[in-house]
Amino acid sequence: MTKKIYNDEFILSLKNVTVQIAAEYLGISVRNVQAGMQQKMFPFGVAFKNKEWIYKIFPERLVMYKHGYDMISSTQAS
Repeated sequence: MTKKIYNDEFILSLKNVTVQIAAEYLGISVRNVQAGMQQKMFPFGVAFKNKEWIYKIFPERLVMYKHGYDMISSTQAS
């Protein structure tokens, strides 16, 4: 199966980004995205557990994260 290449414009056009799309966009595994979100390591979304894990990934925050922006101080990391 070929991985798709997602660009910023496509990500920003989405209302909600799936874990699969976020993983491919960042170049990491789905499991890494899930684990990072569950442990609150990624600032681009939230994960919470009901009967199973539910993920909400915000497109703008995901793009900012990929480009190295510090979402706390709104500056780009050097």
